[in-house]
Amino acid sequence: EKKYQKLKTQQERIAFENERTDELLKAKKDAEDLMRKKANNTFGNIHRVLNFFYIGRVLFFPAFFDERAKAVCVGYNVDRKKNNPFAPSAMEIKIAIANSDKYLEITLSGDQAKKLAEIMGYSQGIDSWVEKDLLKNWEYDCRASNVGRKTVYIVTGNILQGYSKYTGKLISFTTKDGSIRKGILLPDNYDPVKTGENYVNVPINKAVDYLKNMSPGSEVKSGKISIHKTYHGSFKFYVPATRNFQEYFKDLNIINLSNNKRDGFDKISNQMLAVFDSENIEELANYLGKKFNLSIKLHQNVYNEYFDTEQTTIKVKTPIQEKAEKIFEIDKQKFEERKNVGKSIPKQNSDKDKRLRIAKVKAAAKLKLLKLIA
Repeated sequence: EKKYQKLKTQQERIAFENERTDELLKAKKDAEDLMRKKANNTFGNIHRVLNFFYIGRVLFFPAFFDERAKAVCVGYNVDRKKNNPFAPSAMEIKIAIANSDKYLEITLSGDQAKKLAEIMGYSQGIDSWVEKDLLKNWEYDCRASNVGRKTVYIVTGNILQGYSKYTGKLISFTTKDGSIRKGILLPDNYDPVKTGENYVNVPINKAVDYLKNMSPGSEVKSGKISIHKTYHGSFKFYVPATRNFQEYFKDLNIINLSNNKRDGFDKISNQMLAVFDSENIEELANYLGKKFNLSIKLHQNVYNEYFDTEQTTIKVKTPIQEKAEKIFEIDKQKFEERKNVGKSIPKQNSDKDKRLRIAKVKAAAKLKLLKLIA
């Protein structure tokens, strides 16, 4: 190192070596502790999921608008061809579902891991008689969801854009004219009327009470951003690991509120994840609302429970709206000034004309007087 090369005495060099060695050892220990913490978190998540999804476990699969489909865990899948076959991305849970989805393999990482957490939340505390009834009537439920003729909804057109808004299965279907097209088959209980009417967008800083009282395993979303409440009471904040969202996972205020104040966010698959204690969720929500104008989508029933609908609707001014209002006030003031100036112009002109007339009369009188004298 250049600083070491500039040292002249042997004693200075020995002191520098000892100090630099201590720094490197400390940095190595911090890195090892961080890796150990990440590994323990990963192992804990895998252990928790595998303990819950045992073969034959009766489940409720979340569908649209808080509705549930009957399901059962039928096994696991480990991809031993991968370099790390026991990584969350290489492990899958096999679930049979009594609806049009029929069968899904869901990995333990990324967005699908959040789907597993949602299933766990819906399936907590299922009574034994419900399990027996579900297994006993499984064939009937499957036949009921696969009748010969029924009305379903398929999203066509821009498939990639459709996946950003809808959840379903990619299928190929034949139209009346015989052409084959691709689309997103929506779940059986999808209702296009409820889609627009039963959800309300609420600023996240106004929904702090709801966030604090969310049941474990549930989550709220704002586009591709989501906040998930764990069974330990902490909150997981997911942001896409792309350049468009780096203003979130590089924000120092968000990092300082997180449990990992050194790095803030950890990259998991294509997501950036930060964990927050329950006592910091209010400050986080207020900051996200004021800095990023973040809003979350809540069901109408939740909105009616946590917000007084008889009061004036919540209004939040964005920085663009505030700037536009300031410009409007300035333009309004300038317009009033120009209007007042316009009104005073006729008076100025009349005074000027009067002075001109008097000057002309005086000049004419002087001319007549000169003629008489001559």
